Amino acid sequence: SVKSNAVLALEKLMEKSGKFDYVLIETTGLADPGNIGQTFWLDEGLSKLYLDGIVTLCDAFNFNKTLQEAGGKVTECERQVALADVVILNKLDLIDTTTRDTVT
Repeated sequence: SVKSNAVLALEKLMEKSGKFDYVLIETTGLADPGNIGQTFWLDEGLSKLYLDGIVTLCDAFNFNKTLQEAGGKVTECERQVALADVVILNKLDLIDTTTRDTVT
């Protein structure tokens, strides 16, 4: 569940250390940013934290392939990009300009 190790760790840090300027949470490539973001609004223990934004790292080399293989279904990749405040594209050096235009 989302209220797993990350939430418990943040709650413990806040109890011991008090106020933080920023907390950065890095997740795996398949994490749902919606569920993680929702945790900050719904968990009473994290009520003093403010979700400033969601940053998504996107693999430009595999992006189109991932979407094509989904066969029209909404992918985790699309969901992550849709919920992101900032999208960082990596592997741009591995694609041609035509592909780059479709990704960006």
